[in-house]
Amino acid sequence: MSLDTANLIWAIALGLGATVWLFAVLRHRRAFGADTKHRSGGSVNVPVSPSTASQVLAQVLAQGSQLLQVRITRADEQSMEAQIGLPVTPGKGGFFLEKGRAQLRCRFLPGLSGCTIHYELDSRELLSGLARWSRILLFLGVVAIGAVAVLMPLFVIPSHNPAIRGQVVQSIQMVHFLWPPFLIAYLSRRIRGMLEMRVQDIFANLPHLILALAAKESS
Repeated sequence: MSLDTANLIWAIALGLGATVWLFAVLRHRRAFGADTKHRSGGSVNVPVSPSTASQVLAQVLAQGSQLLQVRITRADEQSMEAQIGLPVTPGKGGFFLEKGRAQLRCRFLPGLSGCTIHYELDSRELLSGLARWSRILLFLGVVAIGAVAVLMPLFVIPSHNPAIRGQVVQSIQMVHFLWPPFLIAYLSRRIRGMLEMRVQDIFANLPHLILALAAKESS
């Protein structure tokens, strides 16, 4: 391999690496940045008093499932707060994001024919562990790009041995430090979406559950 060819390969690899790293930073900011929508919520009307709604919701959340791990931290007839964990492998319950949990906050407002439950889910703390790993991997990406930028021109490209100079193609190996942030951003989006969907299902089914319990008690 000629010296010009080695320099061209090094420059192309370095340029591609820097471009991919910049895109990885943008993906990280979209997944974990301050402008990211970490909060979601809604409201549901139930045909019971706030105290009864609070009790039934607490029972539903306390039961949990293989897909959710719930810890109720506060509950009364006016409000409720809970911490929710989500397994990475649904159905197996082995690995939970223990470093952080989503925060669920509910308010019970009395009405003419029951009450309205307003709920808000904040997933920022749940995903803090993934955000930390993403920052570490982005730093390692900078180290890999810097190593290619410095070491190749010093020790590989100037070599008169063609076999050693040919190792400049190994610059592409820095991609191993550049793709994981994209995977973490994808996982964070999937985890946030799965959690929001399951919490929404709980509140969507709550009125039907309350009616079923009322019918069972009256029979």
